[in-house]
Amino acid sequence: IIRQNKEILHQTTLSLQYLATSIKKSIKGYMFNRDQYGMQKTLEEIGHQEGIKNLKIFNKGGHIVYSSNKNEIGKRVEKNGSPCYSCHSSTKNPININQRKLSRIYNNESGERVIAFIDLIDNEKNCMDASCHAHSDQEKILGILDIAISLEQFDTHGKALIRKAIILSFFSIIGICLLIYFFLHRLIGKPVKDLIDKTQKIMSGNYTNNNKLTARDDEIGQLTNSFNLMANNLDANFQKLTEVQEHLFHAQKLASLGKLA
Repeated sequence: IIRQNKEILHQTTLSLQYLATSIKKSIKGYMFNRDQYGMQKTLEEIGHQEGIKNLKIFNKGGHIVYSSNKNEIGKRVEKNGSPCYSCHSSTKNPININQRKLSRIYNNESGERVIAFIDLIDNEKNCMDASCHAHSDQEKILGILDIAISLEQFDTHGKALIRKAIILSFFSIIGICLLIYFFLHRLIGKPVKDLIDKTQKIMSGNYTNNNKLTARDDEIGQLTNSFNLMANNLDANFQKLTEVQEHLFHAQKLASLGKLA
């Protein structure tokens, strides 16, 4: 389950990466033409799609310049907060350009779990050469695109997998317990019960052992062999005792007849 969840989360991150690339391509024309309305409108349309919780672009200063939520525009994102912390964890290198794409999971203001993905907006050659608002070639990053989508479906799927695993484990444990009970009953319970039944018969005075217990090559088998031997000895001794008693009775009877004569 854990491996499957990790794989699903990885695929979700890849989907976010593809979405970020598509968004950057969609707004590139607006950036060249300095069409702020077109950029804002595009982010709003994409950001209002099902599953997308937030979509914004902020500049190097951390100020949100475009957002699917207009109330966020103009606000500043602190370096020690999400999503800046990952890049700005080092004061010597505030933006780690080699670590280009970062994802994170957190709870939004509504308490809902979301996965967010940031992608750097590079200063491309077309931007450097543009006559309208040319950027210096020393500027490597123009801004950051931040996308957040809901993990509700992912969490629901994960909970369903856990429930299925619990149910499967429950019935598996019951099945294993039944198998253990069956084998224990067959290998130990039944032979011991037969020994108890035979013992009770001997205690009641029935020393005959016409139905001998079947022996096995284990401890139960040794106990069964010992019991069968004991039963045979008791039966033989009982037969001898019976013969002696009959002989004594016959001798006493003859002696009585001799006295009478």
